[in-house]
Amino acid sequence: EEEIHIVFSSDNEDKRAVEQAVESILRHTESPVHIHYIGEEPLEYHPTVHFIDLNETIKKYNLSEFINPNNRTHLNYLNTNFPNFARLALPAILPDVSKVMYFDADTTILCDIAPLFHSILNDGLAFKSPALAAVPREGLKGFGNNPKIDIPLSFNAGVLGLRLDLWREQHLTEKIREITLSNQHEMRYKLGSQPPLAILFGDNFEHLPFSWNMPPKQNTLELAGRQERRLIWKETDKAPPEDEVCVVHWKGGIKPWRIKKTKGRPTLFRTFDVVDREEMRKETKERREAMHRQKHLQQQNAIQSPSPRGEERRERQQ
Repeated sequence: EEEIHIVFSSDNEDKRAVEQAVESILRHTESPVHIHYIGEEPLEYHPTVHFIDLNETIKKYNLSEFINPNNRTHLNYLNTNFPNFARLALPAILPDVSKVMYFDADTTILCDIAPLFHSILNDGLAFKSPALAAVPREGLKGFGNNPKIDIPLSFNAGVLGLRLDLWREQHLTEKIREITLSNQHEMRYKLGSQPPLAILFGDNFEHLPFSWNMPPKQNTLELAGRQERRLIWKETDKAPPEDEVCVVHWKGGIKPWRIKKTKGRPTLFRTFDVVDREEMRKETKERREAMHRQKHLQQQNAIQSPSPRGEERRERQQ
């Protein structure tokens, strides 16, 4: 049976989210999985994850040619954040891997990945598989200043199945590079890694179930933590029953791990937040050690400083 390969990419700011996502995968998947992390530093709480240095990746695979210097807005970090573009170079980064699933850092996985992984992007007797699988969404009309680009059906690139062998065979990374370099000279689209993928693939992708990329409404995140309310999905008409949701995609401006108060974070995220759990263990251990030291000090002081009654008793005996 084919090996299961999973990829994450982030900078240190979002590394905590990746730790949480990896933990959620390991708790739900019984089959062996090979997890790769492209980042600035290895994962602290999952040391067996294969680490790929982000800075070396940027230089070696010319990720600067994928970024979008246009559209300087509050979302500019999406345009120029290198971890967002690492997925476009995966065929070269993992040259011996034929198929992967890529997850954005801001995801929580609630299902066993193995059945989906083995069922997607397989060649049939009379057809060849597409090179990409994703959850479909409404298309986008006119990227940037270019009304000619009209994509009736598209996808969200936060959860992807990728046939890397077909990417290499069809030179898809090079084709995306042509799109992004063209955009750097004359703006064809806004934002970062999503538009070039949408332009290249159009509707030629395998559809994943909606349950594998479910974004909650942003204004419900803090309520979900503070008041233990359930998450409310952004696209309620497509939402499966709650117990069938496989991937929660925390996309948008509010990220659970950036909410300062622990109790303000959604309970679902906290369930797999190993950083929070380890910090709590550390704090509990430090409190216990402090209490032990204080008790020991009190005992020492009692030995060294006898009580006044004890002194009186000794004086009478003399």
